[in-house]
Amino acid sequence: MRAALCGEHHTTFRVRQLRDVKFHFRFARSAVIANPLVLQVIHRYKYNHALCFEPFLADLLIRQAVPSLKNENGT
Repeated sequence: MRAALCGEHHTTFRVRQLRDVKFHFRFARSAVIANPLVLQVIHRYKYNHALCFEPFLADLLIRQAVPSLKNENGT
């Protein structure tokens, strides 16, 4: 069973196997809400090496990440 997480979440998620792992980042976020089309594109890119999706995925990530990074850096 998959859990769908929509919107903003401020809950701390704990994974027992990662309890002692030291991460080198302060926050993480998703570029998009995973709808069936996005999941299919990611799946094809990841498992079928469909590199034709790389520009689309890169653009999607950049458009979403740049504003967050600017806010995080205070610029």
